[in-house]
Amino acid sequence: MSINRPYFLGALASVLLIGSVQARVEREVTDTFSVEPGGLATFATQGGDITITTGSSDEVHIVARLVFHRADNDAEADEFMEDLELTMEPTDEGVSVTSKRLASVSKWMGWGKSNPVSVHLHATVPSEYDIDARTSGGDIAVANLFGNVIGRTSGGDIEVGHIEGTVDLNTSGGDIEVVHAVGAVKAHTSGGDVRVQEAEGPVKASTSGGDVRIGRVVGELRATTSGGNIYARIDGPLAEDALLSTSGGNVTAVVDETIAFDLDARTSGGNVKAQGVTSRIDRGGLGKSKLVGAVNGGGALLKLRTSGGNLRVKTS
Repeated sequence: MSINRPYFLGALASVLLIGSVQARVEREVTDTFSVEPGGLATFATQGGDITITTGSSDEVHIVARLVFHRADNDAEADEFMEDLELTMEPTDEGVSVTSKRLASVSKWMGWGKSNPVSVHLHATVPSEYDIDARTSGGDIAVANLFGNVIGRTSGGDIEVGHIEGTVDLNTSGGDIEVVHAVGAVKAHTSGGDVRVQEAEGPVKASTSGGDVRIGRVVGELRATTSGGNIYARIDGPLAEDALLSTSGGNVTAVVDETIAFDLDARTSGGNVKAQGVTSRIDRGGLGKSKLVGAVNGGGALLKLRTSGGNLRVKTS
């Protein structure tokens, strides 16, 4: 195991044996850094979860939990640790934590796609801090904080709390949930649902295989899915054109009864209905496959599309 902090070298002095349960050995590596609020913490691991919480001190405290799935005893775990590089270090911007397998390791390849060691990272950061978290095969969870959040995972879920900043999330195989964001939100998953409870800035949410639900959005909105339903509540006037589009489900847009916008709703396999809105119908009609017209005099465009479901526009 390679660790670049000087006092970590030799005898694994700061690595604690947690135990072996069902032929599994676990160990911990910890470190703490004094930082200034407003910095950046970057995390990268292969095959593990990343969990970020906030604290009241100007410190970043890190716990790396190493789970040896293919080690029945300490000696076997030690062999895998020789081929694992774990780096915790200060940077000009804040703190960096990286866990990776060494490129020349041959024994790891014998397990095929199975990862013999998972490195799960848990960090406590100041409440005002930026986060960049990336994992190849685990979940990402970020608690409430004042800062920007970037999250990337190839095989897990991403969940963030109340974020006083921008949010940029991407997963290839899980769900995404954002509790609240003040800045812009970008969320994409190739195999799950996207849920944004509340957003005060522009939202771009997309999935290739699930539903999209936007509990409340104030800014620009673009929500797309190839295989699910879309629900979005638009609070206040449309500042920009909005798009809600699915290839295989229903679309529901909830708006204020006084909002003014142009509506363009079209479906290839269902009907369009509007409840509680005052609209001028230019093309199509209620209960038909198309409804185009101006609501409350018109304004920015609200475009609804589906190839295999119904479209609904209703007031809150």
